[in-house]
Amino acid sequence: MKKMILVSLLIIITASLVLATPVLETGKIAPESFKCHDYQAAEKYFYPDSTQIRVGLVCSKDAKVVLYECLDSSCENKDLVDTGYKIDGKFPFFTGFFASLRYYYQCLECTDMNLNSAPEIISRNQISAREGQSINLNAQCTDKEGDETTLTYSGWLESNMKTTTYTDAGEHEATLTCTDEWDQQTSRQIKISIIDVNRPPQIISVTGN
Repeated sequence: MKKMILVSLLIIITASLVLATPVLETGKIAPESFKCHDYQAAEKYFYPDSTQIRVGLVCSKDAKVVLYECLDSSCENKDLVDTGYKIDGKFPFFTGFFASLRYYYQCLECTDMNLNSAPEIISRNQISAREGQSINLNAQCTDKEGDETTLTYSGWLESNMKTTTYTDAGEHEATLTCTDEWDQQTSRQIKISIIDVNRPPQIISVTGN
């Protein structure tokens, strides 16, 4: 009798362990054009109210969803369950949740590179100044998807502003490069004309007897 009870308990425990390990049913593979960040954008802890859940509510519409099973009440210790993808708002679908266990997921933002456009540079193509004057391009980098952007300079300019000297007369070029957070770039060349300024003569020294 005791042996039968032990066997029954083992069956129940084994079944519970199976239920406690969710299985990713849909959203397993991201499109080849998907590119994801490696830093966490959002997260959520939860107790499941069903054995079948679409995970990723707090994630953006395109995201990598990494699901964990918490091993303690604080979820400091956890086991990776699986990684799914939320694609254009469609959630990855997991089955096999166990109601008494706590779970946790991370969101890593993604974008479809086929739909992501390169950023744009707003700037003058040519600018002129007299020797000794300051140049200010007032250049801006914009992205219609709202991605974070970085504007860099190379060539004769190293930043948006430069104060010219009396040795800068002539024609110069600078290249502006705008890069979004997905490494898509746009470049523009700027021509700078510095006009020579005739300086008054200087007395170096006066000598006499």
